[in-house]
Amino acid sequence: MGAFRSRDFRLLWSARTVSLIGISRQASFVVGPALAGSIYGVAGSAAVFGLNAITFIVSAALLLPARPRSFEPEPSESTFRSIAEGIRYVTGVPWLWVGIAVTSVVLMVAMAPFQALAPTFVSEQFGKGVGAYGLLFAFEAVGMTIGTIIFGQVNPRTNRIWQIFGFLALNDVFAVLMTLQGSYELAAALMVARGVLIGYAIGIWATLMMEWVPEGKLARVTSLDFFGAIGLVPVGYALTAIVAQTAEASAILTVGFTLAGFLWAVPLLLRGVRTAA
Repeated sequence: MGAFRSRDFRLLWSARTVSLIGISRQASFVVGPALAGSIYGVAGSAAVFGLNAITFIVSAALLLPARPRSFEPEPSESTFRSIAEGIRYVTGVPWLWVGIAVTSVVLMVAMAPFQALAPTFVSEQFGKGVGAYGLLFAFEAVGMTIGTIIFGQVNPRTNRIWQIFGFLALNDVFAVLMTLQGSYELAAALMVARGVLIGYAIGIWATLMMEWVPEGKLARVTSLDFFGAIGLVPVGYALTAIVAQTAEASAILTVGFTLAGFLWAVPLLLRGVRTAA
């Protein structure tokens, strides 16, 4: 019975849990950018940052009544030993370490420049202001919400690695198309489409981690997944600041998204990765 509850229960509920978490997270990204853009247009940046500060207080208040579920404590160990154990496990699972490494580079060359240059890009490419910039990210979040819902309904059991990296590569094809045309409406549609692909792929990735990573190592692996993926983002911001001095925003984004598309396809060239799940 214990074996059923630890393994089969996770298999039964992992996709549903990932879907619910993803939907709640992406819904906040739908409301947030649109709300921030609207408030900025009416009251300026100070009001936006003030509202942001208030949300932290509200979040803390909502967490007060929360109680963690009971669990069997593991033997105590030092922080560095815990990190080393997590790294040791991740490096022994090809789809994990390759996926984290590729994600880290992709976020450096594509996400960091897009976040830094999006206001300039929207202004130069479409002739629009802060509100349109906020809505563009809201459209992406709408797509991610839809993708997460689709994943929860489909819950694929085969060719999952192919779907993760294939869909992520395709999402950057849509991003490149967005940088090469001048219609804001088409850009919004492309952002929704790429959001669907991202939301679906993230749903599969998170589900694979819940299903296949041992419960005792899941917290460490999840931490490494998060910090490993964003580890090179500061480098991406710095490089963007340098390159932006001599190149247009649209050119930087086109090159970044193109590189990202090719990078997402790299794991599919490795047999140990593409046949993992």
